[in-house]
Amino acid sequence: MIPEFPVSRVLFMIVYGLLALIGLYCAGRGQDFGLSLFGTLLGLFGLAMAFLLIKRGWDQARPE
Repeated sequence: MIPEFPVSRVLFMIVYGLLALIGLYCAGRGQDFGLSLFGTLLGLFGLAMAFLLIKRGWDQARPE
């Protein structure tokens, strides 16, 4: 019952993780509110998309 993640899904999880790290870096180094907000939202988007890919993998592994 362990999900099998195709290579494309793993690559996208890596890309979304890097996107989240870039967003958190921008949020931490932002000099004004706009860049901090952009970085925070980019980080949250990257994390949400990575967890969505993990959820889809587990949903496909679930027997129906």
